[in-house]
Amino acid sequence: MKVSFVYYSNTGHTSSVAAEAAKRLESIGVETTQIDVVRDEDKEVPTDVDGMVFMTPVNAFSLPQQMTDFFATCPSFKPGTPAVVFVNQGLWTPVLGGNRTARQLTDAVQALGCDVKDVTIVSWNKKRVPKIDAFLSRLTEVFS
Repeated sequence: MKVSFVYYSNTGHTSSVAAEAAKRLESIGVETTQIDVVRDEDKEVPTDVDGMVFMTPVNAFSLPQQMTDFFATCPSFKPGTPAVVFVNQGLWTPVLGGNRTARQLTDAVQALGCDVKDVTIVSWNKKRVPKIDAFLSRLTEVFS
């Protein structure tokens, strides 16, 4: 099985979760690739994958412009390709940007032909570790 991670990470929080998630999937035999939409902007997004993970922080209560720009040029996937959405935010409640960003990201992913299997919003605070662990567990369930 092949799964690609596409993410934007301004502070490194999102990329750290992406790296941990990729490591978790690799431990169960899943082949992974990671694409940072800013640093790897010349890298082609593989469309012959068995699954996708899209990850981003909240920026000004919305999907960051970097992700919007990525989706404007991203190729479509096989219809029904399983996908997982992960949003992290600095604020303590999803009502302050996380829900909106998750909806925007989910809509963009579905427009590419993916079937979103899980949506996670994590506030980047002291309580984040159990929520990230739960996300990683659900991720392995989706792609095992």
